[in-house]
Amino acid sequence: MDDVKTRAREHAANALLNKGGALANLNRFEEAIATYDDIIARFGDEPLCEKIVSYAQCEKGVTRAVSLSRSGKREEPIAIYDEVIRQFRDTKDAWLSERVARSIFYKGMLLMASGKFQDAISTYDSLIFEYEQDEETETRIRGLIAGSLFGKGDALDELGRFDDAVATYDMLIDRYASDGGIETAEWALKALLNKGFLLHEANRLEEAVATYDDAISKLESLPALDLKEEAGKALFRKGVALDELNRSEDAIVAYDHVIEMLTNSQDLAHKLMVARALFNKGTILAKLDKSSDAVTTYDTVINRYSDEDEMVIAECVANARFNKGLLLGGSTQAQGGD
Repeated sequence: MDDVKTRAREHAANALLNKGGALANLNRFEEAIATYDDIIARFGDEPLCEKIVSYAQCEKGVTRAVSLSRSGKREEPIAIYDEVIRQFRDTKDAWLSERVARSIFYKGMLLMASGKFQDAISTYDSLIFEYEQDEETETRIRGLIAGSLFGKGDALDELGRFDDAVATYDMLIDRYASDGGIETAEWALKALLNKGFLLHEANRLEEAVATYDDAISKLESLPALDLKEEAGKALFRKGVALDELNRSEDAIVAYDHVIEMLTNSQDLAHKLMVARALFNKGTILAKLDKSSDAVTTYDTVINRYSDEDEMVIAECVANARFNKGLLLGGSTQAQGGD
């Protein structure tokens, strides 16, 4: 009978652990923390519940840190993640190991948000080197390693270390672009976009275009994911680079793809991308002495987005009106896009 009662208490502790996780997923952080505290208080002295209590202690820390970071705090959640890492880093338990890796990753993100880029690099490196050696690493931890490589590349870029940033993005792309994981493939795609942007900023335009094309190709191999915004960014940036290479017709094709892909979206970021693609297309048409087509394109911007309150879209509309006026006045010089 005692064994039955003990097993029943183990099941009760596990049910509470699941409840805490569900509450945390609903962003009901204080209730989740209270649930984990309940597990620790009620079952902390029971050997059969030792693992569940450890899980509750770990989740309490992670949940508290997430809650604080969501409220805009930085130092306090970093300290909590440090405590979770210190307490559970040497665990042999796969579940706890994943939570430690996630804590290191979240700490890196908070350091990035705090502008502590060198500390962020050190944090990301600790995750990469600690977990990448294990060929049996679970998919979720591979995703965290890929995310850490991306974060490291971002931090290196912030520090002005262009070559190191590109090399880090390349490392991520080479390792994870084709490993079959959805999360790792997304990080590889983001790395391609950032690499393309860095090459573009360095005026290595042909390499930038090739990188954007690689990103677009990768996107086509991930039909199960809704990555329209990433595809739009790649095509838009490709259009800008092609225009700077004086490949005007190719640039228009790239912009047309952006417009076709996102034109019916109500998402503000998508609307902005379409508005800018239309404006840039109009500017190229004006440069090609296709004034009538340019005016028609500017009219599309004006008619579609005049009622938008977003400042950047409103600026795009104002510029379209200005350029249209120039063309109707007989000028061939239109204000450029980006």
